Amino acid sequence: MFTFEKIFKREFQIENDKSLDKMFENDKSLYTLSLSNILLFTEHFVPRIFKTSNNYSWEKYIKYKFFTLNNFLQNNSNCNYIDDEYKERILSLFSNTQRHIMALYRFKNICLFKTKKYLGQPQDLQFNLLSEMPSVYTINIIQSGIKYQFLIFDLIRIINTSLSYEYNFFTDPKEIKNPWNNIPFSKDNLYNIYYFIKNTTTHINMPILFSRFFQSNFCLTHFEDHNQLIIKKYIIENCHTFNNVKKLSHIYNMIEIFNSKRIKYRINIDDGFPENILLEIMEPYLKTYLLATYSYEDDLLIKYRNILTNKLRAFHKNNAFFGRKIISLQLRNLYYLSCLYYNEKIKLVLPDNVYLPPPELISLDCKCYYIGQTDRSTFSAMPEFENDNKQIQSPLDIGGIIIVIKNYIFTDEQKTIIQEKYQINKPERTELMSVNTNTNINNTNINNTNINNSNSNSNSNSNSNSNSNEDNSDDDSEPHLTFNDLSNNELDRLIELLHFDQLFQDGSVNEDDNEDEFENEDTEEDFMSDGSV
Repeated sequence: MFTFEKIFKREFQIENDKSLDKMFENDKSLYTLSLSNILLFTEHFVPRIFKTSNNYSWEKYIKYKFFTLNNFLQNNSNCNYIDDEYKERILSLFSNTQRHIMALYRFKNICLFKTKKYLGQPQDLQFNLLSEMPSVYTINIIQSGIKYQFLIFDLIRIINTSLSYEYNFFTDPKEIKNPWNNIPFSKDNLYNIYYFIKNTTTHINMPILFSRFFQSNFCLTHFEDHNQLIIKKYIIENCHTFNNVKKLSHIYNMIEIFNSKRIKYRINIDDGFPENILLEIMEPYLKTYLLATYSYEDDLLIKYRNILTNKLRAFHKNNAFFGRKIISLQLRNLYYLSCLYYNEKIKLVLPDNVYLPPPELISLDCKCYYIGQTDRSTFSAMPEFENDNKQIQSPLDIGGIIIVIKNYIFTDEQKTIIQEKYQINKPERTELMSVNTNTNINNTNINNTNINNSNSNSNSNSNSNSNSNEDNSDDDSEPHLTFNDLSNNELDRLIELLHFDQLFQDGSVNEDDNEDEFENEDTEEDFMSDGSV
């Protein structure tokens, strides 16, 4: 502020000298009148000891000097002494002062950028050396007396992340900070970044949020109050940048809301279903779900609710068993066969309606596999366009792969591949012992007591009596059916039959559903969220 007043005083003296020599050398009274009028304006910027403006900060002083200029140019229409010549003289004096002080600021910045040094070798946020990057993509910034160099794309990413910050889709923009010291950028740094992006020769697109932030004079409160719609739209359009935890949270909410409004079309996901597979399959529906839940306009809410409902019903129709857990005792061979088919690309002759799970959906620890998304596209060498959507597919057989595995014989080449890449060490198996083995143990005890009969007759008599009683009790008992009486194939088949019988009795899957068209009469109310909109 003192620099501005000193320059202003010097410019005022020069202006008076020119006016005295050219305009008023013949009429001194007119010069005195003009000087008295201009002094009303200049007295606000003449250095004095006891001035209120001396205690102003530099930001407040900038507002003060432009307020004074605007007051004399526009708000004194009732004053007769203010004419166009007077306004032109005020503007000339003020603009010359501003031009000189801005030149000093630029000279100061040039000196700072030439004298300041980097703390270390400049790197981007991926720790790549910026010296290897093209100079048109790097920008230098001085903050807290330290010189920093940034890759402009890193700064754009930081700017978008800060301005689009949200919590449960309540917008809460944050200050744009330096990633190396976590200090917010000042306004002059933000202006430098803005004009670097705008004037760059590489034609980088200006981020919409940063452009609106610039129009708000880098005021977060004004930016948030006047750009709610743009911020939420940007968040939804860039939902692919969410972390996996947030994506899965929205996906589980979407499935829960979808299942709560219907009984027929329900997507049941087992708790042990791999989350990375679920995220990969359900992520294409995430953007539609966010638009159906957080859009501002009512017509858009209705539109995207209907779209999402139809998409999820179509998904359920094509994947009725998606997310189910199937327990199998042939899991090891199933894993080998799946690895050969999906990883090694070995062609297998399988029925069209038999489901072979990929290796990532097979859990060897839990002795089960999960039903994923099935691609049963009806492509043929001679397609029929008119009848393509009318082809009838047989229902998916999720248990047919067990029969295929039992009858499948691995070739020598396949066995070699399995041993080299996918061999699983078998755990030690504990044999099941039947109840009748107790009699054999008792008989051995009798023989041992008979051997020691010569040493202790009394003990042998007591032992023989107790053992004879136990033998009689075993003889009188009814025969027991144990797992040892069944062969391994019979035991496997028994467990599978019990499992599938329970699966088809739960009533959650209706195989008789062959509807080709969706009813849209109630889709608007079907996908109403629980007060989230």
